[in-house]
Amino acid sequence: MIYKLNMLAKIFVNQKTKGQFDKFDYKVTPNLLPELSPDIFVEINFGNRKKMGIVSSITRKSSVRKLKPINKILYPGLKIYDWQKQLAHFIASEYATSFSEALFSIIPKLARTSSYPTSRPASTARQESFITGSKLDRFLAFRKIKQKKIIIFPEILEAQIYQKYFEKNATLYHAGLSTKKKSAIYISALTGNYQTIVGTYSAMFLSFCNAQLVMESFLSAIYGKDNSPKYNVLELAKKLAQIKQIKLILADDIDDPLSFYRPGQNAHIKFHLSISPQQLLSSIKFSGKNLVYFPTALHYRLIKCTNCQQILKCNQCHKILSSGEKTKPLLCNYCHTTQSDNGVCPKCRSPKLKFLMPGIRTIYDQLKVKNFVICDRDTVSLPANFANIVATNRIFSFPMKKFDTVWAFFPSFYFNIASFRQKENIAYLINRLDNLSDNLNIAVSSKMQIRFIREILSPKFAQQELTMRKKYHFPPFWNLWILRGEKISLGKFQEIVYNLESDSQAELIHKTFKGGQVEIYLKALASYKLKYDQIIPLVAQKNSEMIY
Repeated sequence: MIYKLNMLAKIFVNQKTKGQFDKFDYKVTPNLLPELSPDIFVEINFGNRKKMGIVSSITRKSSVRKLKPINKILYPGLKIYDWQKQLAHFIASEYATSFSEALFSIIPKLARTSSYPTSRPASTARQESFITGSKLDRFLAFRKIKQKKIIIFPEILEAQIYQKYFEKNATLYHAGLSTKKKSAIYISALTGNYQTIVGTYSAMFLSFCNAQLVMESFLSAIYGKDNSPKYNVLELAKKLAQIKQIKLILADDIDDPLSFYRPGQNAHIKFHLSISPQQLLSSIKFSGKNLVYFPTALHYRLIKCTNCQQILKCNQCHKILSSGEKTKPLLCNYCHTTQSDNGVCPKCRSPKLKFLMPGIRTIYDQLKVKNFVICDRDTVSLPANFANIVATNRIFSFPMKKFDTVWAFFPSFYFNIASFRQKENIAYLINRLDNLSDNLNIAVSSKMQIRFIREILSPKFAQQELTMRKKYHFPPFWNLWILRGEKISLGKFQEIVYNLESDSQAELIHKTFKGGQVEIYLKALASYKLKYDQIIPLVAQKNSEMIY
């Protein structure tokens, strides 16, 4: 009995900690000791709040200090599995977060039922394959997979579409389900009592066994977890497949994220110069089945300061601000926050604001007389047998056959950002549009923009991307900063390099100085902020954002 009273448990707590692998000591009471073991879930008092913890180890108490006792055991019979701990170690080491945060981020909230069954091991040898083509082709290929499978979609809507039209018996799993429903699916995944599970990112962390993991739209920019810790879901899927020795299927419009070019693929793309989308659309004689693609939503327009050339961002959500020209004061289309300093650029305080692009509703009002329907972020279903459609990126959520013609309007601000990431995003978007038709028409406002697109669709650009990524080895949680400038003195260049090399949070990986022209590359964690931007007379590009 004395031995039992002198036991303590080291526990990982669902709490942000200073150390990466911090554990906290708690007293083990005699009534809990028979059922207590490593890797089980417990409830503890942490500060003044009840928290969930996971037992790391149980040892004999060696000091006389008083410890708080463990309150109770949660989820009797359920343990953390080795694959979950390996995945959490990977997240903690790769994404600069604590092991506790990483571990609890991949565990769903579960109902406190009487018991959970033991997980069955996965037995499939690890493989990786691709399914490409149109979304309709891919969905049909998913349905033909006879083995147990979990299919990950970027949005709940896409998972619902797949379930409704392709596998009605598939189990739908996402964060919006009730705790009781999620727990039931979690148990089914533990025991292998399922055929197909479709869901969003959270479905990847089910304790599934003997399954194939399918990632739909794995190149989409949305594949980045929003809440802490942040990570690249594609990288996580590959690591998970390696740990669990399961087959991973990457399904998308293209099969190689670093090589968009295929000989002859883009030969049929036609370019058009047009300052006004409305004027160009009024001159087109549509026949057959047509898609008009616009990147902006509703009646709103993107706003640019003509003085400092910045695209305005919302003060609250920091997304690009889009607001109606007649809306006073300015209203953010995303978070619906009213912007202060109405009609004034928040950076340079200039009142010279310009509205750049019509919204999709403006275009739709013009085209609905030509029997067009609309597909934007509020669209959850499309009418049967429609002929013509005007759409945003939401069009990629629906499986469909090819259009006779696609007209894509690219706003000028797409080309104001010359970073590799932005070029890659544009090339990816064009390839997705190209998959929807053999007759793709791209409308831009200058010949420079046409040259820009042709460059990123060329084999030369694809090879540049591949070479650069291999050379500098950028993991998903790092950002690339590119600093460029002209008419810089050698002394100023040396001062800039000295300051950057002295910064322990960034790594300078490339520098050139020739005739006053300067180019500097450095990489840093995503949370890094350039400290010397006030003394560097250069334009700094970080991924797809311009910072002056």
